[in-house]
Amino acid sequence: MESMTRSIGIFGVQQGVGVTTLSIAMTRYCSRRLKNRTALVELSGNHELEELQCQRCSGRHHAVREHYFANARCEDMAEIAGCGCEYQVLDLGSEFYRIRSEFLRCDRKVIVVSLVPWKRKELDYFMSAIYREERMGDGVTFLAQFGKKEDKKDFQKTYGVPIFTLPYLGDILHLTDADVEFLCKLI
Repeated sequence: MESMTRSIGIFGVQQGVGVTTLSIAMTRYCSRRLKNRTALVELSGNHELEELQCQRCSGRHHAVREHYFANARCEDMAEIAGCGCEYQVLDLGSEFYRIRSEFLRCDRKVIVVSLVPWKRKELDYFMSAIYREERMGDGVTFLAQFGKKEDKKDFQKTYGVPIFTLPYLGDILHLTDADVEFLCKLI
């Protein structure tokens, strides 16, 4: 009997909000704590996983349950799905239109945002034009690491969706108990 792969899509409305960091942490959590074969698929086009992949392959901490697909394309997803992993964590970066079909297919959808004033325009555009257009509704978790409590309350009131705090994930290769507790709730 085949095991069903669960997918977690992590998308950032703005650049630099921690999508890759959260994706790596989630991969580590699924593989090391949950003891599941986990694929980390970089669809962002940012080429940020190449170095981690090189370190992982040449380092002494080779994890057999972690599989990295740096610089993948949407066309590669069928092949990646056949790798036999219980979890797929998709690092989707911040280009929604290019990767939206993959994000919308995910079992678990996480949207990371910044609430700082100079990035609010991008967030408001996404929420008014894209979020509502795609009818994402339930099943999406919003996270913000940057922004004041007042901004968080304003966001929740304006758009009617809860937003949770993304804690600082210091050393994502060595998760703390607090990191594990957060990731457990997120999954």
